[in-house]
Order: sequence, then C-alpha cells, then structure tokens
Amino acid sequence: MLKLLLSLLILSLPLMSASLQRADSFILSGLNEQAVSELLELLREDDIPRNVILYRIAGLYHGVGREDDCILLLDSIQQESGENLSGWKVSLLDLSRRSDEALALVPSDNILLRSWLQRESGEVPASGILPAPDCAAERAVRAMICSDGRMSKGQMEQTVSDVALLGFLGDEVLDELEITLETEGSWWDEIAMELALAH
Repeated sequence: MLKLLLSLLILSLPLMSASLQRADSFILSGLNEQAVSELLELLREDDIPRNVILYRIAGLYHGVGREDDCILLLDSIQQESGENLSGWKVSLLDLSRRSDEALALVPSDNILLRSWLQRESGEVPASGILPAPDCAAERAVRAMICSDGRMSKGQMEQTVSDVALLGFLGDEVLDELEITLETEGSWWDEIAMELALAH
C-alpha cells in the first residue's frame, strides 16, 4: 500500500531533486534508515515543500508500525525548526488507533477534529454547536455525527457531492433518506438520484 501511494505521489509531482528521487529509491527498496537520513537532509533545504517530505517520513514510520519513533523524530524537528507539527502527530496517532492520545494534542476549541477523534466513543457534542465546515473533511465529520433524521436538505445535497471523494458518506446519506422517506418530495427524489449516480 505504501509503495502504491508513494508511486502515485511521485507521478503527481513535478520533477524533483535528485535527492528526493534517491530517498524514494531507498523507500521502494525497503532501506528505511537511509531514506529517513536523506529526507531529514532535504528538510534542511528549501527546494521541496516540507509537507512532501513529512508525508514520506510519516508514511515510512507508520508503514512499519513505528509511530512512536516518528513522533519523537517530529518532536526533534519541531524543536529545531520551531514549526508546529502537532497535526502530523495527531494523524499518526489516529492512524494507529490511539485516538485518546491524539485527542490530548488537540486544542479544546478545535471541535470538529475532537469530534472526529471521539467518533467511536460516542462522546461528541451536539451538532447544533459545531462550527460551519470549511472543507470536505470537516463536512464529513458533521455528517457522521449528525443525529439520525437531523441532516438538513442542504447538508444532504453537499454530502452527496462529497461522496465522490469520500465514498463512506454514501451510507450516511442513505440512512438519512430512509429516515425521511415519509417526507419525500422532489428534493428527496433528486438527492436519491444523485446518490445512486455517485455511490
């Protein structure tokens, strides 16, 4: 899986430095320590976007179940650069199903991220107090934690359009359509048709 993601990332980027290509070769060859050394050296340069490098580092460590080592490395990078890398740490912890630890790193005012991390525990705030979403990920969180039968028509329409990107949202809309079956009208039919095309 990591090799496939890395191959797609390589193809989607413009020509990169020889150093990044060398790091990618190390990754594809399973030479993780050499790859990390190469990537850390690239972080000290400004030729390549930092997120491209950090994505590779996080993927390397997560791919072999060494998230704790990666978090220590991110702490070191953060100390050296002064850059806030808590988002990367939260992602690694969430990927390794350690949501409680990830939650400890999230500020209390980041309600949507906190809701995402608490999604399996059921300890999420009422959707009425959630901030308006700014992106597909935030819209997905709102759709997932919305009480059954409480998704607005506009939210259902937006969620259907997000199904192409986040397929699991189709089930959320389908559940809402089943609940609102009694109130069906032209809007209900349109959403059902759009969902059928997208899902």
